[in-house]
Amino acid sequence: MPFCAQAHAQTPSNVGKATNPFHATAPNQNDNVEPAYTRFILPFTSLKIEGRDSYLALVTLSTGGRKWTFALDTGSTFSLVTDEMANALGLVPKTALTPEGKAVNLDGHRTTFVTIEGLHNENGKLNVNGQFNVINKNSLNAIPGLGTADGVLGINVLSVFGVLWDDVHHQVTLFLPRSLSENQRKLLGFADQGVTITQAADNQLWYTNLSVLDKSFANQEAALIDTGSDHTYISNCLANRLGLKSDGKKTYEVTANVKRDILHTLIRSFSVGDSVVENVVISYPVQDIAWPPPTLGRDFLSRYRVLFDFQQGKIYLAPAMTLVSPTQPKP
Repeated sequence: MPFCAQAHAQTPSNVGKATNPFHATAPNQNDNVEPAYTRFILPFTSLKIEGRDSYLALVTLSTGGRKWTFALDTGSTFSLVTDEMANALGLVPKTALTPEGKAVNLDGHRTTFVTIEGLHNENGKLNVNGQFNVINKNSLNAIPGLGTADGVLGINVLSVFGVLWDDVHHQVTLFLPRSLSENQRKLLGFADQGVTITQAADNQLWYTNLSVLDKSFANQEAALIDTGSDHTYISNCLANRLGLKSDGKKTYEVTANVKRDILHTLIRSFSVGDSVVENVVISYPVQDIAWPPPTLGRDFLSRYRVLFDFQQGKIYLAPAMTLVSPTQPKP
């Protein structure tokens, strides 16, 4: 039977490539790493989506004398702000251009961006100088989980740093420089050799191999590492090839205002690197479509403290002290 074709994810903010890399500083000293490294701590909360067991990590940052809410999403190529936020800060959007100088279009509309400086919280200042794509507030808030958000911090911000994602303590720590040494990783509790991740050329997002049932090549596919997704997905093609049977419950995902039906099934195990999760529910689309793509979501990631080293192309996994389910309310 032929192998399943791979398709990279395209979220509402996945339009072209980033044309202006971000520059950032994070001024707080981390006592657990060598003095050359600094950190910026982002406590996050999660809100339940009405009618669905689904959560997104939301952080509060201030600028322009006001507080703003951002979702943290490694599955989004670009960072976003609403037109309402841009207007409140007195920013005039500019037309986003491809590296070839052509206007970027999304769903038939020309994409604009603003530059936002001075984002901070009680832990310090996060100087991010680069492009935030401007999105209509109603369009952003129509996306499940983003009904209260003013923007999204996507991979073009997050990948500037080393990122420590900790669901147990409900916080994300951003490190500079973004690649820690082996000794520094051990001081943070990461003793493993890491799992290889690769960056897609078309959308700049990061993927790793997910193995279902066993580690044979036929049972693997590249999965998007997506902190904006509650569930882990495999393709409809792989689900059919493995003979997986749905539990009969159907939910949905909404992307670009299009609702797509999702099925779920209990599987014996799946693994990422040497980390194996047993007897878990995995999801897949009813039809073999590009979205949702194979995805490593927070139902897996929340079982670990996860250190992203984008410079070295690795993620490191350390078991969480307490199992946290993104489908359960958080304090």
